[in-house]
Amino acid sequence: LPADPKLRALAEQWLSVDHDNIQPALRSVLIHKHLWRSPVIDEIQLKADFDIVSARLDILDAHLAKSKSQYFVGDEFSIVEVSFLPYF
Repeated sequence: LPADPKLRALAEQWLSVDHDNIQPALRSVLIHKHLWRSPVIDEIQLKADFDIVSARLDILDAHLAKSKSQYFVGDEFSIVEVSFLPYF
């Protein structure tokens, strides 16, 4: 995490976005659809989860598009990029 307190707080916010908003929906999709290959799949819930993941990734894309830097927080590669790396 960045040493600067403001950047550290921003990094923690982005990590929370991943942990609390993207991972739960993505986990649902991956586990039920691909890992367990469950014969009983709630297709409506899966679509809802896909939509959630897509909307959250759109937020990430929008942030990077308007950012003055190529990174989520500050001007250096950080744990935030590591956290989001699998999505891009």
